[in-house]
Amino acid sequence: MSNTLRHNQNGSVIASLIYVVFGVMTALCLLRFLLELLNANSLNGFVMFVYNASEPLVAPFRGIFNQSIIAGQRFFDIAALTAVAVYGLIGALISGVSNRR
Repeated sequence: MSNTLRHNQNGSVIASLIYVVFGVMTALCLLRFLLELLNANSLNGFVMFVYNASEPLVAPFRGIFNQSIIAGQRFFDIAALTAVAVYGLIGALISGVSNRR
């Protein structure tokens, strides 16, 4: 196998791993946003898992924008949406760069 072909396969594997990692991060943040928007029961095990797993991902974006309460109980988490956009963009950029190598 030539070095070029082997290098392209390695780049493809790296790009795939980056897609998976950033895809999971983005999905957790998006799921958090939806659960908060729909006022999910935070005592439910699945909801609690999503909130706990996504909190470290969303925390760096807290305080950038004001948070909003919709219709009294529903919570529009702009930090979670910001995290979705940022992690999606970073994942796409990194995987694109690693794919070109």
